[in-house]
Amino acid sequence: SLNAGQTCIAPDYVLVPEGKEKEFIGRYHQAFTKMYPTMKDNDDYTAIINDRQYQRLFSWLKDADEKGAKITQINPRDENFSDCRKMPPHLIENGTDDMTVMQEELFGPILPIVSLRSIRNGAPGKSNLSAHVGYLEASHASWKIETGSPEDGLGFCDFPNHIKNLELQQYEAWSTFVYPTEDTFPENLTKLINLMIDDLEIWSILHQHELNRRKANAEWNEKWPNGRPDDWMYL
Repeated sequence: SLNAGQTCIAPDYVLVPEGKEKEFIGRYHQAFTKMYPTMKDNDDYTAIINDRQYQRLFSWLKDADEKGAKITQINPRDENFSDCRKMPPHLIENGTDDMTVMQEELFGPILPIVSLRSIRNGAPGKSNLSAHVGYLEASHASWKIETGSPEDGLGFCDFPNHIKNLELQQYEAWSTFVYPTEDTFPENLTKLINLMIDDLEIWSILHQHELNRRKANAEWNEKWPNGRPDDWMYL
């Protein structure tokens, strides 16, 4: 709803427990109406930025409709927007992988509703949803650790107290990735939690990454105490 969905952080879908779709739509309608009792002459509700983007959004809605989606328009006062570029929110149910709205960044007031059953049964292979689920599983999975940056990390600041015999306890970097080994997100999350509690080796690997990173930084600072010169690649 914010800026008619034209923000980089606007969601491309919402995950709703199966059977709760109608309840979600009702609550969305209630919350939206409270924020925007009217839209057409309301300066707080944003128009689509230009005609090209306006036509893009409507063509994607038409595509979804023709492929069997159920589309609910949120229009509290049943206003007519035919003479302007304002576009009310559209909630999409029964989205399928071949619909453009399930493949692209939307950047507009369109919100597909995805049942959580789709997650349990496995998301389709070509949609944004499947990619995001893959990233989510990768970020909460287990065992294989890979690092591709001088700054390696998991987003924590201290090694846990139950891990003993480490040379340091402070952890300062942020870009180590842990990849999944199980079939589903709950299994990966459970395995990761158990791994964090029970398995010393994952902490030893991360600890060594941190030692290597600090050694590389120290060598860098010794070599370039005043910062790297602009022509460093030719030296």
